[in-house]
Amino acid sequence: MTNTGFTEEYGVQASVEAIPRVAIVLTDGESDSGQDVPEAAQSARDQSIKMLAFGIGSGINERELLEIAGSQDGVFRIDRFKNIDDVQAQITRGCKKYAVVKADVEKVYEGNVNAKEKRYFEFPITTDLTFEIKIHGGKVALYGSYTNPNPSKTWHDYKPDIDEYLKLPVDYPSEEERKEGFNGLFYCCLVREEDFQFSIEATAVPQE
Repeated sequence: MTNTGFTEEYGVQASVEAIPRVAIVLTDGESDSGQDVPEAAQSARDQSIKMLAFGIGSGINERELLEIAGSQDGVFRIDRFKNIDDVQAQITRGCKKYAVVKADVEKVYEGNVNAKEKRYFEFPITTDLTFEIKIHGGKVALYGSYTNPNPSKTWHDYKPDIDEYLKLPVDYPSEEERKEGFNGLFYCCLVREEDFQFSIEATAVPQE
């Protein structure tokens, strides 16, 4: 999966396009080569692939589930295979946990955001930052926060107006602000508020 499925050669978008990479592993027991599981799972996480482990039935190796996911919040359980159709909400919930791009400073991220879609980022902040944002069509809103990992219209610290280009200064929080839930990260959310739509038609010119 790591060496083939999650490669650009097989259609995965480059990491700079800010598309989180999430893998779902379904198991009804334990691996036949269990000693390889921790190493393989860590290899995936090292490539920024978020792992969700779904254990099906009662004969599951709980330790192996945790080794696959890397943390307990990525572990899910299903009573039996017949209930697979009922776990869509669990999968959606699990994927949403990893919908945040853990971004680096001094690195450009690009991508498309559809109408009413959201794209979340978290940036390490140890000094003042300046965000440079370019919009190529449509209307996009940005919400930023020092403490809310999912900033939104109702809970944010920043809400600048974006036209086609914006330089947004973000100050390193004061000592007082750092005591109020600040953990060294600045969170921001891009929301596509309007589709960019167009119509084009070519008409053949009659030959004389």
